Amino acid sequence: MPKKDTEQTQPGSDSPADLMRQREEVLRSFVKKGVELTEELIAENVELQRRIEDLEAENTSLRAHVASDDAIRELLKTIEGLEHERHTLVSRSVELERQTKHHVGRYHEIEQELNDLASLYVAAHQLSATLKPKRVVKHMCELLEQLVGCHRAVIYVVRADGQHAVPIASVGFDETPQPVSLAGGMVGDACVTGVACIRDLPIEDMNDEPSAASPRMVGDDAGAVITVLELLPHKQAWAAVDYELFNLLSHHGPSALIAATLHDPEAGSKGMLSGLEEILDGSDPRGVVRAAAAEGSGSHG
Repeated sequence: MPKKDTEQTQPGSDSPADLMRQREEVLRSFVKKGVELTEELIAENVELQRRIEDLEAENTSLRAHVASDDAIRELLKTIEGLEHERHTLVSRSVELERQTKHHVGRYHEIEQELNDLASLYVAAHQLSATLKPKRVVKHMCELLEQLVGCHRAVIYVVRADGQHAVPIASVGFDETPQPVSLAGGMVGDACVTGVACIRDLPIEDMNDEPSAASPRMVGDDAGAVITVLELLPHKQAWAAVDYELFNLLSHHGPSALIAATLHDPEAGSKGMLSGLEEILDGSDPRGVVRAAAAEGSGSHG
């Protein structure tokens, strides 16, 4: 009997208490696994959320970079256009500067030509402004000095024998120069050939020889000659207008002097021109006499 009681008090392996314990252990194991899985899912979710944020940030950066690249490309295109425009403007500026220099140079040339024409006009007007021989000679000397720029010059008339030229006026001489022979030299060659001789040499190389001699021909003979021995110190050579002025004085000066010599102050201009119609048509023989007188006076200066 006691042995039977002992067997009844010890639980077996399949008692309700063991089942409950196993059930609890299984439940705890499932709960633990669930918690672990939940924690892993939460950790993975956090990691994925972080990755999503990183990708969004990277995407935003890439968008900004792409937008920046587009802006840079647009900026580069704008810079290229501006550079092309700058080159165009520089080219136009260079061309305008060249044209400006050309126009300025041309303006100075025209201004110089106008000044030269004004000088020629003044010279011609001064020579024809009077019919008094002394005034004509005075004007010739002033024009030689002021317009041509002569420091020393002499106005000669050729003697009737044609062998010598006598000075009637001079510029830059304290005493009246001596007559010159026409047998040779620059003055003689100019009178014989009827062609002006002008040497374009430095002042120091001219010595006492004339640098220019221009005759005034009356028919086939020289009636007068103008010589230049020295130019003013600031003139190192003959300018183009100097040639023109010198030739004008050489040709028109003696002609004005001849006209002044033949002028009769008592008769006046009207008296001198009386009978001109008959002289021109040849019905007045006095025309021959006057013409001969005029030619003779011109040959004698």
